[in-house]
Amino acid sequence: MNNPITPPHFAIQGDRFGIDLWRISYHQYEALRERSFRVDVDSKIEFYMFQKEYEKPEPEQFTLPKVLVTLGTLFGESSTHYDDSRQTFAFHCFLCLRKDGRNLPYLLNIADYRGSVSFWLYRVIDHEQFFTLDVGHSQKTVPNELDLDNIAYLIYGIWFNLAISGHAICAEKIANHTLHPFFRHLSCNYLIYGYVENAFFEEELDSERKYRTAVTQLNAKYECKYIPIFQNLSETQAMIQAVTNAIPK
Repeated sequence: MNNPITPPHFAIQGDRFGIDLWRISYHQYEALRERSFRVDVDSKIEFYMFQKEYEKPEPEQFTLPKVLVTLGTLFGESSTHYDDSRQTFAFHCFLCLRKDGRNLPYLLNIADYRGSVSFWLYRVIDHEQFFTLDVGHSQKTVPNELDLDNIAYLIYGIWFNLAISGHAICAEKIANHTLHPFFRHLSCNYLIYGYVENAFFEEELDSERKYRTAVTQLNAKYECKYIPIFQNLSETQAMIQAVTNAIPK
């Protein structure tokens, strides 16, 4: 009997708590989100975290195309369920927070938004709690074990570990000539990004005319899609494990 295929998984161990991320389908995500409550993530955290990348020397920057390649390698091809007027990818995950001897269920959607990277976090609760809170209008508080400081720690931890893994993944793909050319574009702020002619690029154009010209030229040579790198589960899981083991604890 064949062993069941498990979803792509990424584990992080921090000083305050551990994190396990599993990729799930959009339909699984939505089913769980129906009995979840939103955990607010300060947008200033996300903006500061992502913009700091552009203050680094260019080879050290963890930019949008590198983020997409990294998430695609770790978790498979992007979902198609996102707002394509403001976004170009979305990865829906189940997050298990390991804290104080407990396994706490959350949902996390990692997606771009108007050229930056955002994290949508939800706390999953059981049916009885959901019924009491949503229908009975109880005064019980929504279970959330994370204060503002720990939310920031969680998001920074995920971003930091993705960046370390991402630089290793991208370097390996380029060295092995296994990174296929791709590009994506976003009309709301005239953004184009991707990997063409053996280089990552990201550019925000200053007019609609220049944006449409660039998209037309790229379309003539490349497909506006991301060719998934996640193809062989065992090989990918082995690479994830190797990269994870190299991350400083």
